[in-house]
Amino acid sequence: MLQPGQVTSVRALLARSLPERARSSVGPSAQSGGYKVSGKDILPGHQEVAQQAVRYAAQLGKEAADHIYRITYHGGFRDYERVSNRLRALGFESPRETSPGLRIAEMFAGIAGIGDVRDIWPKFFEVASSLAPQRSLSDGERWRYPGVAALASALLAEEGTVVGVNYAFEREQPTLRGCMVAASHAVGLDMPGISAEATLALEAWPSGNRDVVDIIFAPPSTQPAIDPMRLDSQDRDALIEALGAGSDWLANIACTFLLDSHDPQIGERAARRVQEVAANRRASAVMAAIANDPNPADAASRFLDASDPPVRVGAAAATRMLAQAEAAGSWTVLLDRALTDDDQAVRLAAGADPASVGRESYWSCDECGHANKIDARRCGSCGEEGHIRIVTRRGDSG
Repeated sequence: MLQPGQVTSVRALLARSLPERARSSVGPSAQSGGYKVSGKDILPGHQEVAQQAVRYAAQLGKEAADHIYRITYHGGFRDYERVSNRLRALGFESPRETSPGLRIAEMFAGIAGIGDVRDIWPKFFEVASSLAPQRSLSDGERWRYPGVAALASALLAEEGTVVGVNYAFEREQPTLRGCMVAASHAVGLDMPGISAEATLALEAWPSGNRDVVDIIFAPPSTQPAIDPMRLDSQDRDALIEALGAGSDWLANIACTFLLDSHDPQIGERAARRVQEVAANRRASAVMAAIANDPNPADAASRFLDASDPPVRVGAAAATRMLAQAEAAGSWTVLLDRALTDDDQAVRLAAGADPASVGRESYWSCDECGHANKIDARRCGSCGEEGHIRIVTRRGDSG
């Protein structure tokens, strides 16, 4: 049991607002295999606090439980599922109505009406079952679902946000299928086996056998290595298109697979895509364009000169990523430019210490690109609070 003073402190921490600034960070890893991109609009440590507070939910009360739902909702899909299952077991259902701090995107996703987040996964299996003509499964495959688990791991499914995963399942199934095929090719997965396993999972679902969701989220013994050379022209087309997906999860998958392609044609196409996609997807397209340009430093310099804030945010994130992967000296001048940009979002994307920022002229919204006064709490155009953007070596915890 928590002491009275501890109850007050935990309740206050859970009630804290979500981030109100766009933030980007890029981290290196000793593990080879490229970079991964994830989008989680959550304060560092806030997710862990919410998860640990679940055990005291009965003592903290319903309002605190609602805040736990709110916080974990903005993290990874698997974390939300784990927490929501525990809260429901304690008698705390997910909020049925929008509470303070919940976004319109959550209302659209319908999460308040989803009793069990597992209920959305049949859409995933439906798409996966269509990837290829099915083959016979061994007895082990019929209960372990190794192909489906490997596909989910390659797609970074555990890190997908609840909104992003749900949006992909409900509204962007053709794009999801394209990402599935591309991931299967790049990682070397057995698509006939995946399709057969997905069909089996669908057949078992109505009878209440949903263990497959736990199985596909079990930590893999080895992280599948991405080989962009295995992508065919259709895969590249699908990933370029997915850079502009409405689902942040699909857009992040596309960016992850394209960052390490080292293909000038992808760089050119991603650069053209920058002005075609919504403001909240331009940074990903810019990063893919820079990483695949024959001269990444020149490309980064051009994008850092752009007047459009989301473009400069993407250029700053790519500059930091490449500076950490290559000889930092050659990127010093560009990194300094990004770190002294008038836009706070650009500085944070370049790796500025959040505690040291404050001399910027404005901050730009990660959702719509609107420039806001530095002391504004919300975007004056769309009201959004922004997203934390994290780019790390694939395999890192992020």
